[in-house]
Amino acid sequence: MRRARGIAVVFTALIVLAVALPPQAAAADGFHTAWVDEGPWPTLAGGQLVSYTFHYRNTGTETWQ
Repeated sequence: MRRARGIAVVFTALIVLAVALPPQAAAADGFHTAWVDEGPWPTLAGGQLVSYTFHYRNTGTETWQ
C-alpha cells in the first residue's frame, strides 16, 4: 500500500511538471547565416568603449526582420 501511494505521488508530480513547464519552441529551419567578415581589432584603453562590427549574410529561406 505504501509503495502504491509513493508511485502515485511521483506520478502526480510528473503530471504537475508536464503541465507547468512551457512546451519547447519549434525549430526555425529557414534561418541560416554565413559569416562574411569583421572589423579591424580595436585598440582599447582602460574605461574606453569602442564599436566592433561583424557582418553576416542571410543564406536561409526566411527574411530577417
